Amino acid sequence: MMIMKSETNIGIKSMKKNELVIQNLYKTYTNGAKPALDNFSATISQGIYGILGPNGAGKSTLFNIITGVIDFNLGTLAWGDLDLEASRFEFAKNLGYMPQQQQLFDYMTVFRFLEYFGLLKNLSSKYLYEEIERVMFETGITDLQDKKISGLSGGMKQRVLISQAMLGDPPVMLLDEPTAGLDPKERIRFRNFISTKALDKIVLIATHIVPDIDSIAKEILILDRGQIIESGATSTILSKYSDISYLGEIPKDELIYFTKNYQISHLQERPNGLIELTIVGQITDQQDLT
Repeated sequence: MMIMKSETNIGIKSMKKNELVIQNLYKTYTNGAKPALDNFSATISQGIYGILGPNGAGKSTLFNIITGVIDFNLGTLAWGDLDLEASRFEFAKNLGYMPQQQQLFDYMTVFRFLEYFGLLKNLSSKYLYEEIERVMFETGITDLQDKKISGLSGGMKQRVLISQAMLGDPPVMLLDEPTAGLDPKERIRFRNFISTKALDKIVLIATHIVPDIDSIAKEILILDRGQIIESGATSTILSKYSDISYLGEIPKDELIYFTKNYQISHLQERPNGLIELTIVGQITDQQDLT
């Protein structure tokens, strides 16, 4: 397949195939320490992939390596006919990245924030503002363009982040915990939105929350301690692990009980005052999450 977007003038190169190939990737942060990624290999083609795993599993490390934020020790990465280690700048033009943390400039308006990232992506002045209007419309934030980011809710900030990742219509998108801070209705809206945008793209979604990707991902990779412990079609993986992952909400005063009695992979305070958490492993008392 040929990936071209000449009208945005961001220099996207014609590729033999929109495919990301990762082979024997190894990353350790300290000599002698356990690796953050250990012999990670995957071939990722067009579609949505869910990257699941608890904190420390290696999800963010993988994304930081793909984006070029950090180096790796061993292995190879290629996108089509590009060796990513040798062609970081070229690949960056084709990449949309939504980081896990809401790393926004609070003093900027939404419009200026998107303008800034459009310039960083080298969008031509002729099409920059068309692109900003497009992504704001598609993510439903057009009415917020003159508001300062400091005044936005967590959910609106997430929309701004996904908007900047979409600028230039990149063929590869990495979304790290994209639904953090979103309520259930926003999560559903996000899933529906991403599923319509991934028809001709590679989309990797790193998350703790299985319902975020169970209906839209074509494949799931489960990471633990830097290694892929399971991978395959979404239906196959989820049927195997459907009884060992639970998402629920609890009052704050029950948090100590749950952290003592269960393995928790995700905690998030909700606007309603409850604590959202994901439990990995069997529920000893089914009434705990009723």
